[in-house]
Amino acid sequence: MRSALIWLHKYTGLILGLLLSITGVSGSLVVFDRELDEWLTPETVNFEPGQPPAPFNIAVESAKQALDTASEPTRLMTGRHSGAPHIIRFPTPEDAPGPVEVSINPVTGDALTVRNWGEYPVTWFYRLHLSFLGGERGEILVGVMGFCMLFFCLSGLVAQIGSQWKQRLVARFYY
Repeated sequence: MRSALIWLHKYTGLILGLLLSITGVSGSLVVFDRELDEWLTPETVNFEPGQPPAPFNIAVESAKQALDTASEPTRLMTGRHSGAPHIIRFPTPEDAPGPVEVSINPVTGDALTVRNWGEYPVTWFYRLHLSFLGGERGEILVGVMGFCMLFFCLSGLVAQIGSQWKQRLVARFYY
């Protein structure tokens, strides 16, 4: 049984290791989502930085006018630096993959872009990280992989019990 467990641990780990590394790399890219968005869609950054910012109420009103909506925003993300746009997020419309986001020029308060979440490049990294671009089934796969990680940790420990596991857990220093 021990050899079967080692074999299962080894080959299942190799197969799913690729998927877990994709999740890790895409998660690392998600950390820099706003920077990547500004780089991939430069039309959201078309103003002069360094000017005093417009009041937020002007930015919110401008976003509402750009959407032609009376609904209130659900989220306001200020620019990450003086030249970055504010992002105002509104509720998800019916049959849309996610909320509507309006990029706002922080100096003038004018709307730069109106985009649905899921329709611009950076959201691809989010969907890859959360669900391997597979929707609900992909989310289940990512969850199963989390349990597989737990299995790998436990089966690796069990596989070492019969073969000097105490010595393998002790750090050795060679001089």
